[in-house]
Amino acid sequence: MRVSNLSGYILLLALGSSSVTAQSRVEGVNPADLLTQVQVSGEYNRIDSDTDQWLLAGKYDYRFAGTPVGLNFELPVAISLDGQGFSSSGHGDLFSRARYVKTFGQWSFGAAFEVVVPLGSDDFSGGRWQTNPGALAVYAWDRSNITAVVHKRIFGYIEEDEAKPDINQYQWRALQIHIFPTGWFAQADTAYWQDTLSSRDWFDTRVSLGKQISARTRLQGEIKKLSGDVVNDWAISFAYAIKL
Repeated sequence: MRVSNLSGYILLLALGSSSVTAQSRVEGVNPADLLTQVQVSGEYNRIDSDTDQWLLAGKYDYRFAGTPVGLNFELPVAISLDGQGFSSSGHGDLFSRARYVKTFGQWSFGAAFEVVVPLGSDDFSGGRWQTNPGALAVYAWDRSNITAVVHKRIFGYIEEDEAKPDINQYQWRALQIHIFPTGWFAQADTAYWQDTLSSRDWFDTRVSLGKQISARTRLQGEIKKLSGDVVNDWAISFAYAIKL
């Protein structure tokens, strides 16, 4: 089972009011942003119409001050899976990433390298060390509208669990983001996945809504729908981020 990466967001309620200058304070929404922050997210997945998965994840982002370089680490710390006649719980693999992003006017370009350490419990680990390069291009039309495209390769061949298959996948992803003057923001996100070893492909489509609650805190929610050669029907997730 492939546990979805949780940089996750969806339908949400936020407290408080924002000034008309809130646009300039909405951070962490643009994929090109490099921040130092912590994020806690929760996700509910409905799988195969009769299987439920609950997931709690933690994420830490760090930006090297004065540089276009950042790191982040993400770990699903608690996962529960319940279906007809079975139940399992545990934690997921550790995702660690290095990012480099440079901005030229309205354009931002970035590169990333991700290493996935198979620390997860048997039922929730990919069972392979992964080395995953990626590239990013972002165009800011104005202060309110952002378009981004991402390409990522996933390689998992270094065996940690011989019962788990090798991993060789492509991801192409497109995002459109709108930031409202009140500090609310909305995002539409579609990713096309292709698994070269099994000849499977699928789409991961997400719609999210969020709000910059204060200069340091952000709340975000998301609905996700998978389609194609996958069994996951839909998911709902929430994320809370604090800028350090």
